[in-house]
Amino acid sequence: MNWTWLGRQVLPEEVERTVRREYPDEEWREGWPYRRKNRGLYYYFLGRSSKAPVIIREDGRVVSEEEQARYRILSRGGESWSFLSIVRFIVAGVLGFFLSMVWLGLLAGIMGNAFENEIESEMSDGVAVVGLIHTLFLIPIIQHFLRPRHWNWLEIARKRWLFGVCLIVLFALTPLMVLAADSYTTYTKEEVIHSRFWGLGDRERVPWNDVERVFLSTKWSADELYLVFETELADGEKLLWETSFAEDGETFLQLHDAAAEKGVPMTVDWLQDEDLYYVNQSFGDEVRQFFYETAQYFEKEYPEEAEKRKENG
Repeated sequence: MNWTWLGRQVLPEEVERTVRREYPDEEWREGWPYRRKNRGLYYYFLGRSSKAPVIIREDGRVVSEEEQARYRILSRGGESWSFLSIVRFIVAGVLGFFLSMVWLGLLAGIMGNAFENEIESEMSDGVAVVGLIHTLFLIPIIQHFLRPRHWNWLEIARKRWLFGVCLIVLFALTPLMVLAADSYTTYTKEEVIHSRFWGLGDRERVPWNDVERVFLSTKWSADELYLVFETELADGEKLLWETSFAEDGETFLQLHDAAAEKGVPMTVDWLQDEDLYYVNQSFGDEVRQFFYETAQYFEKEYPEEAEKRKENG
């Protein structure tokens, strides 16, 4: 075993000399040896394929089992629960998620999922599931390269079965990633474009004039207020767009305007004072004013006062 990384020795010379002298034919586990400091000295844990690890002090002396027990050199849980392992897992998870989303974005761009006068585009729920699975199998591969090692691909392929399994699964997921990238609902000023998960390239383009009805409402979920824009097609299928982000309040109003300009029948939820207050807090006064006016809030809440105002002109 040659413990090098980018041309640099991972082990101190004394430790490597001891390994070559005392264990010339040993079959070591692939990977960077775990190092731990105890009583001012560094100890190197060299994993073996079918035996207990060998522990060698930085001066090249092999640590006996009695010394291990006396000084508690072996940590509970081993390397897998070390701080560096946790950091590697977190970094690998973030990188894996980022790379999965970039890959989905590239696939979507290649398939030309961009339209003129686009107001909003939303990926289907299947995208999140496929992206999560892709990320989970990408994490072990990224972790593999975050640890210095001897970069021998034949040895990696022979010993790192998890690495190979993850690669195979990622290749197998490619068709699902393509389907996910082509699964979306896009709203433009002229039409609604809907592409289903299992219908690669099969886009359904529905002009606003052919939309049966739209529903505009709000809902609470996990202590967050959502704006909801629901589109009902002629065949009864409903497309849902919802958001809890304040900056999407303008998008919500643009969707309403696009449908209203084409004369699409719509239903707007009537909101009480408390609901209007939270809409104002979450999405701004313009959205609150929309619900107040469009749902004829005043007439429903104060019918007698509304009637008097009408009589007085």
